[in-house]
Amino acid sequence: MLGALTGAAFSGVQFLEAKNKDRIDRVFGYVSEFKTESMMKSHAVVQAVSDSITQQYQRYLRQLARDNSLSAVQKRRLKTQFYFEAYIGTYQRSPEFSDAMGRLSLFYEEVAICAQQQLCDATTARSFFQQGASDFLDNTKPILCEQRLVWNDQAGAV
Repeated sequence: MLGALTGAAFSGVQFLEAKNKDRIDRVFGYVSEFKTESMMKSHAVVQAVSDSITQQYQRYLRQLARDNSLSAVQKRRLKTQFYFEAYIGTYQRSPEFSDAMGRLSLFYEEVAICAQQQLCDATTARSFFQQGASDFLDNTKPILCEQRLVWNDQAGAV
């Protein structure tokens, strides 16, 4: 009897280890996908646009700081409006940027769903993608929010 229980426990442990290995392997599949030329190009395009908008935004902030005719509330609204309009305008004018945005947002969403549904190892996925996904979201939130509104997608609201 003890032998049967030991064998069953050993088989259970092996099954769980194999299942965990499959989850980790799925994450490495995403790592490989992320390293493809098209994904790297998409990342570079989004980063270049983000850097450019950040520089424009910094210049705009300096201009606003010198304008004493506006209240703090008005300045805050203008800052937000500038930031949103810069991203949304670039998204609408640049097919390269909008394609890159779409590719990266779908990629990060797939990784998140994979981890949430326990198809991927969440800890491994976080270690590879959390910082990049967080930076992507921080830099592109105006566009993602606008798209959620257009698509009436409340479930995925950013």
